[in-house]
Amino acid sequence: MAKVQIKGKILDISDTIQIGMIEKRMLCVKEIEGNYPQEYEIDFLNGKGDVLDRFNIGDVVIVDSEIRGHRWAKNGKSGYIVSLNGWRCEKIAESAPKFKGQSAQSYPITAPPTQQSKTDIDDLPF
Repeated sequence: MAKVQIKGKILDISDTIQIGMIEKRMLCVKEIEGNYPQEYEIDFLNGKGDVLDRFNIGDVVIVDSEIRGHRWAKNGKSGYIVSLNGWRCEKIAESAPKFKGQSAQSYPITAPPTQQSKTDIDDLPF
């Protein structure tokens, strides 16, 4: 199996889903390096999804995974399915802190300007 290491920022972490006998949890990561950053969905299967509990959206991580693929055929059509199966995830930077009810950079709220009379407008120097 081919091994792949992806360095990126976490976009999403799914809840655990059960598909037959397989327990699956997905991690979406966007590369943070290169001219054309890519987004990847990486599957963590059968208990390995618990590794994702300590991560948050926005964390920068390195994910070790392997490429898996197989051929499928149905109703006279066929194709190939390729997936990334994660087996390790390591945090290399924290996500930005979240502020409850305000953005990271807040500005004072001011009342809208009141209607000015013609004499106020005539006081302008130009």
